[in-house]
Amino acid sequence: MTVRTKLIIVGVVILLEAIAVGVFARRTKLVHEGNSAGFWRNACGVKLDAADTEIWGGIYAPRDGWYIYYDQSLHGQRIYRVRRSVAVADYSRVLDLIEQADHSEPLRLINQAYAVIHGQRATLEHDPDRFLRVSRDKALNDLKLRNERSYQYTLKEDLLFEVRWKRFGRFWMNIVFEIAHLAGLTLCAAWPWLRSQGKWRWSIHLAAVPLLLFLPFYLGYCQWTFTSVGPSGGALYPWVIVWLRGLAPSTPLDHWILERTPQILEPLSQQTGPWISMSGREPFGPVAATACGVLIFGMVLIALTIRERVRRSMN
Repeated sequence: MTVRTKLIIVGVVILLEAIAVGVFARRTKLVHEGNSAGFWRNACGVKLDAADTEIWGGIYAPRDGWYIYYDQSLHGQRIYRVRRSVAVADYSRVLDLIEQADHSEPLRLINQAYAVIHGQRATLEHDPDRFLRVSRDKALNDLKLRNERSYQYTLKEDLLFEVRWKRFGRFWMNIVFEIAHLAGLTLCAAWPWLRSQGKWRWSIHLAAVPLLLFLPFYLGYCQWTFTSVGPSGGALYPWVIVWLRGLAPSTPLDHWILERTPQILEPLSQQTGPWISMSGREPFGPVAATACGVLIFGMVLIALTIRERVRRSMN
């Protein structure tokens, strides 16, 4: 087989990997397209759609022309965005529904919204952004009176979401990084074949693949993949490595190594947001990756040595 043919085959493999990253990027997108009904439900408890069900969630401050809301789950938040113009189109109806609601239960979200507009609807009628700010300030003040710790946590979460939102806009960097990383792994594994090199090169290159595969994880990329949060933080990469979850137990040496490994790729990871509960699971640590590499080295070297001897005996 010519070098050109080999390069074409490797190129096709890399292209398929890139397509897979793109497919998973669409499936695991971090910000979903929402709707006005969902936003106002989470913002002030209004049901624009009679069939809508109450979901545990909330909103974040508008950004970049988007109204943002989320549904909270045990293992993170599902973020939605809706164009400001779309949500504002329902604003007058939202105010009407707030005023028409049963106000006998003051802790209901819709009644908290009523406390905001009561007596000052005229000043808020044409300014939904101000309504949201006033509602947010009142909710924070009420929370501070009830629970100072929860109040501080909420302020901190607002700051953390600002970081998350910026990372959402850099998701294309995750895609580029994962395509480059998988392409590098493919070239590492195929290099002895492309160069028609001997058994030692084959053994060394294939033995390096497990450690190189997990190197981004060890450097902080998609670091929540091996927890109950599940595959997260990237496009395809977390779904590739999660298959080795629990295959080998972590050792004290793994913890020692990872604690001292600089997490230089953590800023590239996407974040799922705060979770209600999270439990750890056994990651595939550097000790296991190295041991796997040693095993591959021995198996490949033995297999190629046997093949050489068989060929010689046949000649």
